[in-house]
Amino acid sequence: MDWQSLGTPIAAVCTAILTYLGTRHVTKVERGREEARLAEKARDDALVVEQALSAAHEKARAAIISERNELLERWQRTLDEARDDRQRLLQEHRAEIARIRQEARDEVASVRESAQLIIGELRGQVMQLRSDLQASRDRRRYDLPNDP
Repeated sequence: MDWQSLGTPIAAVCTAILTYLGTRHVTKVERGREEARLAEKARDDALVVEQALSAAHEKARAAIISERNELLERWQRTLDEARDDRQRLLQEHRAEIARIRQEARDEVASVRESAQLIIGELRGQVMQLRSDLQASRDRRRYDLPNDP
């Protein structure tokens, strides 16, 4: 056999092997790049999802805080209204007590005046009765004969 005739098939086989190895290497490199690109894309997607979740969390947190603040404001308004109602009722109650006390004072004063008038009349009657009694005694003393 001729070495030169063998050289061409050997060269072809070597070329095929080198081509195969080169293609395999290029495929590995491309696969690595593709995997790296997919991993990078997955990281980017995960980051986007994480950012979206974080934004949604912050939005939900803000909504909860807003609702809480609204509820606190309504509660405070209710407390203020209740305090105002209590103060109004307290003032009405005090005014009613003052009115009733004044009515009682007026009634007591009226009763005192009536009692003073009655007492005055009774004193006058008592004085009249005493004077009538004294006059009666005096008349009886002068009308009776002296018998000693």
